[in-house]
Amino acid sequence: MWMPLLPALKGRDVIVPDLPGHGSSPWDKSLLSMPFAVNELMKLMADLKVDNFHIVGHSMGGYIAMEMLAQHPEQVADLALFQSTPINDSAVRIAIRNRAISAVLENKKLYIRGMISGLFAPHRRMLHDADVEKLIAHAAEMHAETIASALAGMKDRKNHVETAKKYRNRVSLFTGSDDPRLILSEMLQEHEEIGYKMLMIAPECGHMAHIESPVWGQNFLKTWANDLS
Repeated sequence: MWMPLLPALKGRDVIVPDLPGHGSSPWDKSLLSMPFAVNELMKLMADLKVDNFHIVGHSMGGYIAMEMLAQHPEQVADLALFQSTPINDSAVRIAIRNRAISAVLENKKLYIRGMISGLFAPHRRMLHDADVEKLIAHAAEMHAETIASALAGMKDRKNHVETAKKYRNRVSLFTGSDDPRLILSEMLQEHEEIGYKMLMIAPECGHMAHIESPVWGQNFLKTWANDLS
């Protein structure tokens, strides 16, 4: 998802990893929890001899980024939550994820189609039919067990609001005005409570603002990167 946005980071060293079970990265069937993902990513950073870095994470990637900040604050210089949150799942959201786990194991194809189309701003979804089909085709390459494990990992993640507050001078928030997953009014309340370093809102965008408005996606990365030390 990041490749079309990388020109915004021209001149910087950028690492774009595939998580275990995603892309060409192998997976040993371990639960795709946030701590597990952080452990794998920190192994990669060690292999690359990268001791200090800035990180941006979209959705689940933001959950992982917050776990990484909590575990390794000395190495995370700055963090951008791109349509993500440090708040853990509510009881209602946990129930939804449990149903999603059952659905993907029962009928992966049907689950993927419904899930992906539901990520876009409802009133503009028809404008992105081609993008939806591309994402569906890409997700179809993943095993149902991988998707279910990732859902379970997200369901069980920790609440990192206190981590976000503690390191608020390092954490920025970027969200969509019409995100069906992260409601704007709730994100604004979150910002008021935490006091993020930076807040940017993509107009008329759902949970996939980098696709719904690539120009905004590039502007967000440029703005965030230009503010880095």
